[in-house]
Amino acid sequence: MAEREHSFEYGIAFSRNLGFLSAAEQEQLRGVAGFGAKAEENVLAALAAGADGQLKARTLLSRALGIAEELAAALREHPACERVEIAGSARRMAETVKDLDLVATANDAEALAVAVRPAAT
Repeated sequence: MAEREHSFEYGIAFSRNLGFLSAAEQEQLRGVAGFGAKAEENVLAALAAGADGQLKARTLLSRALGIAEELAAALREHPACERVEIAGSARRMAETVKDLDLVATANDAEALAVAVRPAAT
């Protein structure tokens, strides 16, 4: 059996730096397969925690895992996605989580990266 090639060319980060907050505020995330209004609400709530420039309060693991699973499930629905795993403090089951880390592999990394980037306005 031929070994499948994986591409790690693109780092996918859900952060305000990529305009994820702006996309959620403008209801653009629901245009990405697997994302809906509830996912947008969760993203806004998670990002709002540090919107004032102060250190983010940590979130209880139970809440963070719910959001991480929802985001991971949405990524898994994309045709280019091969595998998505929760990483970082949520994967380690720390009592509280400061941010969410997801690691994804894809058979077409560029297509997956484009799918999660907010649309240009």
